[in-house]
Amino acid sequence: MKYFLALHIFLLLHAQNYKWPTDASYGLTSAFAEYRENRFHAGIDISTWNKEGYKVFAIDTGYVYRIWTQPYGYGRALYIKLNDGRIVVYGHLQRYSKKIESYIRSIQVREKKYNQNVYLRRNQIPVSKGEVVALTGSTGIGTPHLHFEIRENMNTNLHTLQFYPWFKDNIYPSVAALAAVSLDDTTLVNGNRVFTDIKLKEIKKHMFQAMDTLRIDGKAGLTINVYDQNYKSSNTTGVDELSLFINGELVFNSRFRETLYSKNHYVNLDRNFFFVKYYGKRYQNLFLHPDNKLDAYIQSEKAFLSTENIGSNVFDYRIIVSDYKKNQIEISGSAKFEEQEESYQPLEIKEIFQNNPLFYNNHLISVTNGKPENTDQLAGIIYWDKTTDNRYDAGDFRFVTDQSDLYQSTFVTHFELDKSLFPTVDYKSAIIYFVPYDLLLKNRITVQHLGELGDREAIYSWDERKKRWDFRRFDYGADIQQITERSLELYTVIKDTVPPAIRFVSTKKSKTLFLVSVDDDLSGIHDEENYELFSGDQKIIAEYDYEDNVLRIEPDDIQRNQYLKIYLRDNVGNYTADSLFVK
Repeated sequence: MKYFLALHIFLLLHAQNYKWPTDASYGLTSAFAEYRENRFHAGIDISTWNKEGYKVFAIDTGYVYRIWTQPYGYGRALYIKLNDGRIVVYGHLQRYSKKIESYIRSIQVREKKYNQNVYLRRNQIPVSKGEVVALTGSTGIGTPHLHFEIRENMNTNLHTLQFYPWFKDNIYPSVAALAAVSLDDTTLVNGNRVFTDIKLKEIKKHMFQAMDTLRIDGKAGLTINVYDQNYKSSNTTGVDELSLFINGELVFNSRFRETLYSKNHYVNLDRNFFFVKYYGKRYQNLFLHPDNKLDAYIQSEKAFLSTENIGSNVFDYRIIVSDYKKNQIEISGSAKFEEQEESYQPLEIKEIFQNNPLFYNNHLISVTNGKPENTDQLAGIIYWDKTTDNRYDAGDFRFVTDQSDLYQSTFVTHFELDKSLFPTVDYKSAIIYFVPYDLLLKNRITVQHLGELGDREAIYSWDERKKRWDFRRFDYGADIQQITERSLELYTVIKDTVPPAIRFVSTKKSKTLFLVSVDDDLSGIHDEENYELFSGDQKIIAEYDYEDNVLRIEPDDIQRNQYLKIYLRDNVGNYTADSLFVK
């Protein structure tokens, strides 16, 4: 035991000597364990001031463990295994160091493929502490920055800043919003059945107070939208720790020191998925979902706000929000339990006219005629006829699940939406809106298209943030066309007959990357399966940037006085080709 403790202390002290991974900055643009779609953020993002080309260092001695090149995710990524056994990950790199670039480039050229995922042995590419191993970039998802992780193993991500105790931050967190949510179908909070916003006022620096007493009839919970900054960056990031006190007693605490890839799906239980899906807001729950199996919490039953749990009809609450350096803000308020009726005010009817309603964004009915008016939400509990099954048919689509995919039995229905409210494309089915839109899923569920899809037809789902239809890949050879989902979306079938476009950005050979613009407005281009390039008769490789819609070609691959030929098809098979004579 003494030997183990001494070894643990030695490794911890050694780890505190890790070098900072870049000379770009000490500013953070994203924090550890922030919300990402269906997962936790596995490390930190370091600001590169929206520029590329800063040095990336080996934080300690080790060897190159993995090199991964792809258009998506981390783009050009580098994994270094340190001598202490930990694994360091760098993402969105512009370029590797000369010896690493030479190694992966030889594999790409040999296999005529840019996309590679290569694991190396210990003695192949050793690195020393402080050695430049790459340059920062913007490959994969996002603007220029450096994604940086420290892993205990390939499944466990560690809180990165614990290895940099000297890291400075004197900026306090901020609160964007606080809400109380109903935890069952019969609860009312301030007369509302789903949630109520709690208005706050700042009573002194870093201290906020609820403006009104919260009224609860049933069982409720608190959820909060907060963010942080640090002194070297203007970006907002996630906070480090949340604590809830009821009548002075700690009843809930959330603080992440590690995340596991095998438990990433619990992020939708840690955060409030209702606000994510309907409003695009990132609230964190101050209560523990009964199916949440993460080890990041302290909780008592009093976090579930009910008369039975708290034992009195009135109570005070206090929330403390902390960043990693213990800068704190405090939010306080009072609440009482009382019977209440649902609060709503009927609309005064100004005019009756025909229009298809859009059941979307928390069941708000959206119309487009005349001056905008306040609208009323569904004003009560509706009891539907229901049957128990593991599938549900909705027009041309079928929702298929298994008991192990859901946290609880769930009522599912659907609406068909008005196509005029979406972009004008060649729709081949109704637009299906599955309800509940914020259904919590434990595993991926299946959405099938019933019947055969025609030529150039495919399943699409709606991206509310980007306001566009996204092509969904599936197995064209299967008897039933199907996709798997982590959350329910809006679905339709669209026919795309427009071929992609090619434009030569670069027109002559030079020492810089040769750029070719490739664009498709609907089904899109996925990766190098969709294109082939030839310089003369020699097949060459290119790096595809799906955000900028360009192919990047190494200048040494371009032959002078030869035609550069490009063959390009989109995801449903529309084809185009072009060529350029390069002098």
